[in-house]
Amino acid sequence: MKKIAFHTLGCKVNFYETEALKMRFRELGYKIVAENEKADAYVINTCTVTALADRKSRQFIRRMRRQNPFALIAAVGCYAQVSPEAFESLPEVDIVLGTEGKMELPALLDGMLAEGGERLMGVRPHEKTAAYECGNIAVSMAEAGRCRAFIKIEEGCNRFCSYCVIPYARGAVRSRAPEDIVREAEGLIADGFKELVLSGINTALYGSEAAFREKYKSELAGDEAGSGLELILSRLEELKGDFRLRLSSLEPAVVNADYVKRLFRFGRLCHHLH
Repeated sequence: MKKIAFHTLGCKVNFYETEALKMRFRELGYKIVAENEKADAYVINTCTVTALADRKSRQFIRRMRRQNPFALIAAVGCYAQVSPEAFESLPEVDIVLGTEGKMELPALLDGMLAEGGERLMGVRPHEKTAAYECGNIAVSMAEAGRCRAFIKIEEGCNRFCSYCVIPYARGAVRSRAPEDIVREAEGLIADGFKELVLSGINTALYGSEAAFREKYKSELAGDEAGSGLELILSRLEELKGDFRLRLSSLEPAVVNADYVKRLFRFGRLCHHLH
């Protein structure tokens, strides 16, 4: 059985996406091992919100290469997306993917392990991000060992604040289909999770795209569902089971008294905004 190890830096979204990758690799027959164990492949899911995060990403890449000089090493995520040139001078890396196309890694890495191949630099420009890339994961209770689970509902940000690199790392806002979110929530509730945390890059922008608003306009038109977040909260509110909901990664600029009142009318939602 081929072995693979992961190291994740950064936000909860990165950790969520690492879990999605682990699931894909298990489906291909890989055994997930600890990052300090010898493996056939190592994946570093990078972060770039600070220079320290960049440096840690490079350090872990070099550490994994020392751990097994013959392993395949893949760097994916935000640092790779924003600064692909930084990896061109890192001979330790065999595969470089940004945030778009991250879920293609299992097939690419598995093929390279089986057949070999040249170094792959697969970073796409952030301007070309067009659709939500769905991990379709439902973490099992036994694996997580806890009662809280995260559900990624949104990708990207359109704000382009002067201090922030995230729109360049994650691209434009793309909202996950409500049907996919509900399906994942149902699986997590069935597995025994008691708290579901809705998260994203800028969760407050969920459902703000014109195409989303057109597709779900019947649910967004009335007072009871005036925003994308209210739409998905209303759908999750109706699910059966003993669970609560929490919101993570909201942009403070959207939060005012009216916004809070509208959100907190949902009985399952914790009265706490992150």
